[in-house]
Amino acid sequence: MEYFEVLGLKKEPFMDTANPTFMYESTVHEECLHRLEISVRMGRGLNIVLGEVGTGKTTLAQALEEALLKDEKFLIGKILDPTFGSEGQFLEQIQRVFGIEHKPEPVAERKARIKDFLQEKGIGENKKIVLVIDEGQKLTGTFLETLRLLLNYQSRDRKLLNLVIFAQPELMGVIRRRPNFVDRIAVFYLITPLSQEETHGLIDFRLTKAGLVNGRMLFPPSTKDLIYHYSQGRPRKIVVLCHEAIEELVMREESTVSEDIVSKVITRHKDLDAMLAIREEEELEDEEMEGSDQEEEISPDPGLKETSNEPEPRLTLSRELLSELLPTHSPTDAEIEGAGHLPGSVARSMERTPQRKTFWEWLLLLFPFLKK
Repeated sequence: MEYFEVLGLKKEPFMDTANPTFMYESTVHEECLHRLEISVRMGRGLNIVLGEVGTGKTTLAQALEEALLKDEKFLIGKILDPTFGSEGQFLEQIQRVFGIEHKPEPVAERKARIKDFLQEKGIGENKKIVLVIDEGQKLTGTFLETLRLLLNYQSRDRKLLNLVIFAQPELMGVIRRRPNFVDRIAVFYLITPLSQEETHGLIDFRLTKAGLVNGRMLFPPSTKDLIYHYSQGRPRKIVVLCHEAIEELVMREESTVSEDIVSKVITRHKDLDAMLAIREEEELEDEEMEGSDQEEEISPDPGLKETSNEPEPRLTLSRELLSELLPTHSPTDAEIEGAGHLPGSVARSMERTPQRKTFWEWLLLLFPFLKK
């Protein structure tokens, strides 16, 4: 018997995998998913979703793929990790995920094959082609330029390639120096952590999906609050803490997760975090020592201005920032007509969206150092 069956559950409620069935649609996640689907159905081209580690980007990617595959018009290719040694390898992987013939050949030939594929499927067969890239912060400048060129192919009314990039905020450090890439962004969305109320909702939702009997309380509100405050609303951390809490509950042969159980689980994680922090600090010190050993004394040039070695400001995501910087877009009647049939929930989200600011207006608010 599985441990969760002891609690009367039919499934594992807190498995840390990107399973759309267990995706809790918070306000932010639901809106992001709807906007992406609208954009892709309209053939808008480039879409970027940013979020810190553990905020649900990979699960969103899975949910988007699942929603689009219900429509036979869509052809979807997915790259889980865009870490490649060369542009040729990157292009070859695009060929692989779309089933395009590939063999050892020059980069120009690979680009030509992909172009022919886009025109044949996108125009000849009226297919909507979507390339989803996860871990997008690993994309190099060369790969972004390759994608920009592929986005140039279009019919009279839509892009032949829809690109959806899910990435950590570090991606902004790469694309901010490429305005010709930034200008092509149709949807730019920031995934923020869950609120305290949504954290409660996620835990309850997963337990219900796993078969928890109505009326039974496995996690009292006070334990959910403890989980929220330590996890800071990050779905992955919430799921991991809940999984370990249930394991501890079964080992104690108790019926309800107590504050003591959650506190014990959190203490273990704090100890692990402290050990990792110490190890990271030691590695940084080792790197600095190695670097100092290799440095040579260079006389400063009086004609050169001193530059700062401080890192660029790191993006901090918040709900207030999200609501201020990402007001929504209201499609025109022509856009809606060109999108064809949209699911009811997507159509409703279009109806309630006010006019949005320009991309550069909120981008400069978010990253003031771009004004330099």
